[in-house]
Amino acid sequence: MKKIGMCFFLTVLIFIGIYFYVNQQVMVSVVLPTYNREKYLKRSLDSLMTQTYKNFEVIVVDDGSTDGTSNLLKEYQKKFKNLKIVTHEKNLGVSQARNTGNRYAKGKYIAIMDSDDFAMPNFLEKTVDFMEKNSSVTIGIPPKNKYKPDEEDDFLNPTTHRVDYPLYWIVGGNYFSNVGNIFRRDFILKKRIEYNAEYTCGEDYDFWVQMILKGAVISKIPSDTHLIVFRERGGLSSDLVKCRETNAIIQKKIHKSVDYHSEFYEDDRCAVAQKLLKKYPNVFLEQELDKIEKMCPLKTDVFIKLIHPFYHDYFIFEKNPKKGYRKITLDSAQILSFHPNKEITINWDKWDKETFIYNEQYGVYILKKE
Repeated sequence: MKKIGMCFFLTVLIFIGIYFYVNQQVMVSVVLPTYNREKYLKRSLDSLMTQTYKNFEVIVVDDGSTDGTSNLLKEYQKKFKNLKIVTHEKNLGVSQARNTGNRYAKGKYIAIMDSDDFAMPNFLEKTVDFMEKNSSVTIGIPPKNKYKPDEEDDFLNPTTHRVDYPLYWIVGGNYFSNVGNIFRRDFILKKRIEYNAEYTCGEDYDFWVQMILKGAVISKIPSDTHLIVFRERGGLSSDLVKCRETNAIIQKKIHKSVDYHSEFYEDDRCAVAQKLLKKYPNVFLEQELDKIEKMCPLKTDVFIKLIHPFYHDYFIFEKNPKKGYRKITLDSAQILSFHPNKEITINWDKWDKETFIYNEQYGVYILKKE
């Protein structure tokens, strides 16, 4: 009888322990890499210490700073018990710093901050609530504002608003600021996803693309007001060139994944987005699909190539079996109606109408000689 009572008592203790473990478990790890940003770091940390949501940790990765960053972090650690400091003995670059922070993270989610950005008080509350209510979403992107370096005294009221790009524009470049984005930690662990240490620019773009091509679902986080503010960075021309080169490499990764051949098709983000949706139908939530429908009326993967001897090559994208539209033009675009067959007659906006004959050998339409 005593043994039964003891077993019952131990079982109760185990369940109580599990309950408290689950409820005390860190929900969010805010990963914040920094390098010689003492000037801005205090503001970033202050914005995190005043969050309305409390179940989180902050992991600051000091990537070999040589200014007063180390002393500042020690002071903050005394008054902010959830602050963890990881130090690189030498500067390894932002990609390595982000990877280090992700490895030390214990939360269900990882939220991204940079040391010259700051969060609104309800940032974590809103982002976590959205992710908890939308279990299918892997990456959440909150609404953001930005301030310019010459507006630092008025950073709480940024005057420059970020353009609200549709999410499918990720196929066309790095249109989304890294800061404030939140994602499920178990996803990158299972898929073995890390920031590419070879990239000193565009590493965040590559990170999101890796996730999407491995099945991640991306969504914006609804909010009437911005939740995060980031500093608009300037840059040397060589940096900008490097960023463009990196973006081009990453875009080719997307193109290869969805079998998009830019040497044949026009380099068009709508066409890539449609192919992305065909291969990864759940990458965007329904509200984003509505935007794609409005911005990109293309519904199929049928492309008709026209060879014009005097101008450029043209492409006709089929919208349905009887309609299409011209995509590359020297004049204004015009919605076209035609029946894809041996001949296509097109009424150009600024030219006379022309007839193209289908060439079976090359699979293209060639201008008919009168």
